Amino acid sequence: MILRRSATSSWRSFSPRHAMHSVCDQAEGLLTLEAARNQLLKGLRPIQRAHQMPVSQVLGRILAETLQTPLDFPPFANSAMDGYALQSVDALPGAVLRSVGSIMAGAAPATRLGPGECIRIFTGAPIPEGADAVVVQERVTGDGDLIRLDLTEPLQSGANIRQQGEELKRGETLLVQGTRMGPFELGLLAFAGFTEIPIQDPLRIGVLATGDELIPPGEILAPGQIHESNRPVLLGLIHEMGHVAVDLGTVPDDFEGLRKALQRGAMGLDALITTGGASEGDADFVAKALRDLGEVAFWKVAVKPGKP
Repeated sequence: MILRRSATSSWRSFSPRHAMHSVCDQAEGLLTLEAARNQLLKGLRPIQRAHQMPVSQVLGRILAETLQTPLDFPPFANSAMDGYALQSVDALPGAVLRSVGSIMAGAAPATRLGPGECIRIFTGAPIPEGADAVVVQERVTGDGDLIRLDLTEPLQSGANIRQQGEELKRGETLLVQGTRMGPFELGLLAFAGFTEIPIQDPLRIGVLATGDELIPPGEILAPGQIHESNRPVLLGLIHEMGHVAVDLGTVPDDFEGLRKALQRGAMGLDALITTGGASEGDADFVAKALRDLGEVAFWKVAVKPGKP
């Protein structure tokens, strides 16, 4: 059973159960699982609470606002291969060029290339002024400062160069609102230079179990009793989804006690999930208590287990 706030801040309840399709899907008076889910979603509204968080702490969290990149991806033209930067007009089969230095990744080029010149360059290093192509090192033969190009055809301008902004240009969308932050998203944020981003606050979801037969794990079972196990499952699923799971414990099959537990437990929550007491037996008081506190939008869902 799910109890959540409506747009008017009153509490509404729903009773969807997840299961495979069955002959119950078309049973008279019962909603299909899909219809129940659609009805539930129509009444929901997004939680607007958000706050800034360090990027190092946002794994698994939800982005509250769309982010634009503050810089180009990549931020400068750089070599995609180890080799030699040169002018494409000189990149002809058999051409011999003079090497005038080298550029490592992280270094700023200090040399402007002239005609007939090349410069040793490594992957990720910035392209020097005057160069517009890179020949891979496997296609050259060196003899001191003289480099022979072992090409089978002329090299085109832009060859083996990652151009500035070819993946993303400054101001373009980096991540859209609602994105769940995973390892790759953290990498994008780091590359773009973000240290903090706006993150949606997690939902606060309470879980309440009902039943006289339920006792905590570890206690000795008396005849007719079972260890309460649904609540840990639900709390774990909520936590796994990145939300705050609030354990409201177990209440016996007593209408007034259940009503007070629901009313007390719902304070400060975005949703409340109950387990047990949702049928029509003499000791099933959840529906009656919820009707007493708010509105029951729908009740019976045609799924198994739950229906014969």
